[in-house]
Amino acid sequence: KIKKTYLLSIIIDFHPKISAQKADKKKEYTNKTQNDLKDVTSNYSPSFVLDYDQITDLLQNIEGSISIIQNYTQNYAALLDMLTKIYPFAKERYGKTRITKLREILLKLLDV
Repeated sequence: KIKKTYLLSIIIDFHPKISAQKADKKKEYTNKTQNDLKDVTSNYSPSFVLDYDQITDLLQNIEGSISIIQNYTQNYAALLDMLTKIYPFAKERYGKTRITKLREILLKLLDV
């Protein structure tokens, strides 16, 4: 038996009008989240260990490798603190998932 959610995803993917509306909505959320994160990272005092461009680049490129994190910072505790503080500003699931994934990697590194 095919699940309703699977059928719905097929209809949305192949129906141009629905697919375009969904893409526009996702883009709108992404832009809002990026603007919110940019405001938080640039206006936070004391400043975070990474700036907006560095944290977005890290979140987009994190795929389980610890060496990627080391390219940005060696201060894992400060990065973990930063991720905890910016998490509420990630509006969509993708951003929250990336932050959670990176936090889990850092927690393993710090043995917390």
